[in-house]
Parts: sequence; C-alpha cells; structure tokens
Amino acid sequence: MDKIATKLETLGYRPCVYRIPATEALITEFERTFELRLPPDYGDFLLRFGSYWGNGVSYHRRPTPYGEYVWVECFLGFMSGEDRGLDIRWATECTAMRPYVAIVGDSYSTYTLLLKCSGTNIGGVFLLDTEHRADWTDEKFREHFSSLPEDVERYLALRRSGNQTEKGEGEKHLYPIADSINDLIASMQSGEGMA
Repeated sequence: MDKIATKLETLGYRPCVYRIPATEALITEFERTFELRLPPDYGDFLLRFGSYWGNGVSYHRRPTPYGEYVWVECFLGFMSGEDRGLDIRWATECTAMRPYVAIVGDSYSTYTLLLKCSGTNIGGVFLLDTEHRADWTDEKFREHFSSLPEDVERYLALRRSGNQTEKGEGEKHLYPIADSINDLIASMQSGEGMA
C-alpha cells in the first residue's frame, strides 16, 4: 500500500471534503447490502483511498469510443449526504449491474469505472460507457465532436472493419482498463496538460 500511497500523492490525489473514512464495518455493510464480495486488494484500497480526488490517466488496452486513455477524477468511497454522487453505496445502487460490479471511480461524470465482483475477470477494472457511445453512428460522433480526435477515429475504423474484440453477454458497454485496482494505480500517470 505504500507504493500506491506514494503514486497517488505524486498524481495529486487528496481526500474529498465530505469523505467518511472507510472502516471494516462500513465495507462489510456495503457488501451485505449489495450482496457482493469485494476482492481483498480493493477492500484494502477502499480503507485507505476511498473518496480521493486527483488528476490521473491510464491508457486503455484497446480502442474505445472515449479515446485512448481514461481520466480518473475520483476514486469513490463513503461520503456524507453533501456529495452522495461520489458515494460508492449510492453509485452502486444506481447500476443495474449489481451484484456483479461495484462502481469505484468517476471521470467528470462522462463515464464511470467499475470493479467486477463476480463472474469472469473478478477484480478487473472496467470503463462503463454510460453514454452508450458504442451504439452511436459515425455521424453522431461527428455531430458530437467539433473535431473528432484521432484515437476515436481509430475506434470507428476498427468498428467498421468488424475487427473488434468479442465481448460477453451484457458487456457491450464495458472496456477493460486493468486486471486489478493495484494494476490501475501502477499504470496511471499525470493528466496535467492533457486535453
């Protein structure tokens, strides 16, 4: 955990103002409420770094409709009522994918990061395409962006060619980011100066 603490500090992550420090009891209640089991490495992470804000990015493993990297604005944790939108309990309750996943991160409310808690890839961190861009036509992308980023153009070209990686049922809007929360942190770099 010391490596993770150093990395997050280097990237400028700090506790949120309305953060409720996580405890084993809060985590156990979260798991019981949502009938899921958090991977041990994520439970350890949540105890120390839930509800941390910062400015880091991690590159995707394959092309996505969001570009080549994912912004991680906030790691969700336990929050007071003042800012429930960043509370792991509220965010997880809002997803139809529970008890298979927990919502663990946010990126300027454009997409969320989730952690698989059952099924395949347990502990894996995924981008959840909350805007369902995978369903957008090429024309809708061009209408949405005044200047379409090159990495999104590459995604569209790959989609048109039919050479995208096969996804499991219910995973159309999921994009793998890391095998675990620790791998995500290890891969992250500063988002300063990135557009």
